[in-house]
Amino acid sequence: MADQTPELATALAGMLGRFFKSTSPDLLRLTAEKATFLEVAAGAALFHQDERSDEVYFVLRWRLRAVQADTRGRPVTLGEIGRGETIGELAMILGERRIRWIC
Repeated sequence: MADQTPELATALAGMLGRFFKSTSPDLLRLTAEKATFLEVAAGAALFHQDERSDEVYFVLRWRLRAVQADTRGRPVTLGEIGRGETIGELAMILGERRIRWIC
């Protein structure tokens, strides 16, 4: 787990404001209090394809890679998710399984 530094807290507050389209201090404070700061090691998976989705992730620093299995089950890199982007919001809102894994 990553420690919450002032830099990360500020980055999260900015992302939450854009994500919720709100500058309500109460909304941002309550959401930030519920947040868990994670640090994913290079090559480790944040989540895997076909897992249930009940979380959204905010990339506060560095970047992650989106990977999906091809028809033979081999990993194919789809792209990167960089600082300031979100991951998993659509699957969470729709209650669907993950369509790719993130590492």
